[in-house]
Amino acid sequence: MKKIGIVLLCFFFMNFTYCQGITNISISPPYPTENDSIIISVFQTYNSSGCPLYSKDISISNNEIVSSSLHCMGMLSALCDEVDTFHLAPLNSGIYSYVHTMTSGFGMLDCTPGVVPDDVDSIFFEVISLSGDDLIHNNKEISIYPNPSSDIVNIDIDGYSGNFQIELYDFKAKLLLTSTNNKISIKDFPKGLYFMKITYGNKEKKIKLTKN
Repeated sequence: MKKIGIVLLCFFFMNFTYCQGITNISISPPYPTENDSIIISVFQTYNSSGCPLYSKDISISNNEIVSSSLHCMGMLSALCDEVDTFHLAPLNSGIYSYVHTMTSGFGMLDCTPGVVPDDVDSIFFEVISLSGDDLIHNNKEISIYPNPSSDIVNIDIDGYSGNFQIELYDFKAKLLLTSTNNKISIKDFPKGLYFMKITYGNKEKKIKLTKN
């Protein structure tokens, strides 16, 4: 969808300034297990050609993965498509968030990024446990039920009575709602896979939720 939007902007405005951005993020294999090495591919479109890669970086902190790349822009006003790949060693089972920042600079072979990033995009993905124990649905401290659900979802945190916050995201990491109640309604959302981020005390948990 994002790639289609970029193409439409190029068509309607006929100005390459609008054509720069991240068009897609994919992972391989699409359903990795704890034994799988993972390749993340970030598809990007730049508004100048050529657009060689100058540098890229990736880091992992707990279940959050952050990457960035810098491409050097040429002087030709033409669309330039590039795919940056990032290789990850096998990860522990769980839900991971991935965020990529796209930057560019002018001057071939040696360039510095602009003050503002060109684009930022993100996804969630799950690494599946080989033990068959679904850690995502049955967290030891947090219960969400019913799951799957078509409407009301209850959230119970064992042994905790303080403040907490619930954030509901779709698979593309788009924030859909925020709540401080122990019940939320998902009746207005389409069927599919969602992720809940529950923050309480000094802890944060990500739990998979299915809308049926």
